[in-house]
Amino acid sequence: MIKMEVKDFRKIPLDQQNKEKVLDRIKIRELMEYERYARDNSLYDKAASCYSDYTTCILV
Repeated sequence: MIKMEVKDFRKIPLDQQNKEKVLDRIKIRELMEYERYARDNSLYDKAASCYSDYTTCILV
C-alpha cells in the first residue's frame, strides 16, 4: 500500500505566474464542488463519476 502525505492545499503557495498550475487548481476545485453537490443532492451515480475505478474512500 502506498502511504501518502496529506497536506492542506490552502497553505501551499500558488504561483500565479504559472497559468497551467492555476488552471489545474481551478479544475480540481470545480470537480470537488460538483462531487459535493451531487452527493448532497442524492445524485450518487453523478458523484461516483468523479472518482476513478481505483479510488479508495475512507469514511470517518
